[in-house]
Amino acid sequence: MDDKGVLIASLSTVFIAFSIVVASVATKIVHPFVLALLAYILSIVFLFVLAKAVGEKFQFRQLLRDFRRPLAEVVIFRCVLGQLILLVGFSLTIAMRAIFMLRFEPVFVLIYSAILLRERVTARKIILIIVLLLGGFLFITDLSTDIAQNVMLGDLLVILALVFLAYSYLPSAKISKKINPTTLTITSNIIAAIIIAPIIGLVLPITMMVPDMTGLTYILVYAILFYVFGVFLWFKALASVKPWVVASVLALEPIAGALLAFFWLGQWITAIQIVGAAIMIAATYLIAKYK
Repeated sequence: MDDKGVLIASLSTVFIAFSIVVASVATKIVHPFVLALLAYILSIVFLFVLAKAVGEKFQFRQLLRDFRRPLAEVVIFRCVLGQLILLVGFSLTIAMRAIFMLRFEPVFVLIYSAILLRERVTARKIILIIVLLLGGFLFITDLSTDIAQNVMLGDLLVILALVFLAYSYLPSAKISKKINPTTLTITSNIIAAIIIAPIIGLVLPITMMVPDMTGLTYILVYAILFYVFGVFLWFKALASVKPWVVASVLALEPIAGALLAFFWLGQWITAIQIVGAAIMIAATYLIAKYK
């Protein structure tokens, strides 16, 4: 396994985890569709300027010529359906529940990999993912919250979003082996923004389209954390690491999110949560070393 790729996936986890905490707050004051659209637009600008500053070459022509179908799948399943449904789900549930639901992503990715990529599903893979989910359950619930009680609509939407997001790992991995992550992120975000903009115009009143300064601040932070760094590094990791392994590394998001919650919200973690975190780290390490 590519240790550098796993490290990149781990860095992606930190930024995505922080973005989830921000999004769970932002979607309560900004419509999820508006959050997605403005975050796409801001990320396009940031990535384009950064790429120009470091002299990175774009591969737009090669991407649009050689990867039309996988690019369309990335845009539809990750950038439009997955992202919009996920943000709506965040707006209808609480952050801790949403973070726990996101732990099921490696399961869906492994299923898709087995069916579509003929990835061999061994007993060890299944056991490692079960252990990972167990650690996530302990960390999120502290054995004091019944996740199954009073299931919210937002919870179901988050799970539905994961079905789409998990599939996007496959075409993303295919493209990332030939196309740099900056080109892929900018292109997919541009196309997604073009699709989402008219939808917003049709379903939202004008008063909901323009967020206040607080909302704009959250959108800016979310765009930087999620798209400029999180998704960029995610695409880069998929260039050298198997999709189900990347998804499993991202399962460490609750731990990174807890650090932000501690410094930003002053929330402490318990001994049981520390045990859960240790289990998740151990399981993720074994997954990352899986041949």
